[in-house]
Amino acid sequence: DDTTIYIPVVQSHRFQLKSVPSTKACRTSAHSNLALNSKKTKVMLISSSQLARVHYLKSYDPGLKISDTSLERLDTAKLLGVHLDSDLKWNTHICATLKSCYSTLRTLRKIKHFTNTKLRKTLVETLILSKISYCDIVFYPLPNFLITRLQKLQFAMASFVVNRYVNKISTIMDLGWLPMKEHRDFSLLKTVDKSLYNDNWPSYLQLEISKPVRNLRSNIALKLVTPFTPGTFQHSAATLFNSLPPDTRNCTDFKLFCKSCKTILKSRPANSC
Repeated sequence: DDTTIYIPVVQSHRFQLKSVPSTKACRTSAHSNLALNSKKTKVMLISSSQLARVHYLKSYDPGLKISDTSLERLDTAKLLGVHLDSDLKWNTHICATLKSCYSTLRTLRKIKHFTNTKLRKTLVETLILSKISYCDIVFYPLPNFLITRLQKLQFAMASFVVNRYVNKISTIMDLGWLPMKEHRDFSLLKTVDKSLYNDNWPSYLQLEISKPVRNLRSNIALKLVTPFTPGTFQHSAATLFNSLPPDTRNCTDFKLFCKSCKTILKSRPANSC
């Protein structure tokens, strides 16, 4: 139940897609004495928007069938609460998240006169901020216009907590929150620490530690190899981690590392003003 099958397809072999996934899925289900539901089984062809435009993938019919029933092709699918888009963009997911958060915020505003500041802050952090933080490193980085929309939501959250209009980052900091860009960077840095020191971390998301050619004093601090492909977890994690001070990069204690990163990220908005 709720199984997702990923099959990489070479660009020049995309027309061979018809006989591969459905045949393997049928054989696997038959071997396990299970029957695939053709009405609930969907297919999505994921590519970049440029590749889809050049090769007319939007109108391309993969022709996947189960029991002579053609499978429905989707442009957007929801997987474990994350909306995946066929052109690898996150507009749909951010819009869905904003809609859900604003709906929750409208409901909370109905009871704001019966709550104090501490309770309102707890409700916002539990019911709204948790939705923004969920899987935020999966769609990292985001374009600036989507970050701006998330920041406007955070201002609305702060306005509800302090019971007045808020449009300054300083108020966000006074509540103990990080601005949205720094909040997402903090989540990524916590994941970097887990990937370096957690034995159960997946091998396909492993980060490579740079090995200096010569043992110089400047090479004492831990440094990650930055891949050439931008937008990947390895590239974003290495770029952000390598920008930290040497003492923070060499910290192996998770709590101390998080405390140091949060202090650094808190000073970033003040330095940019």
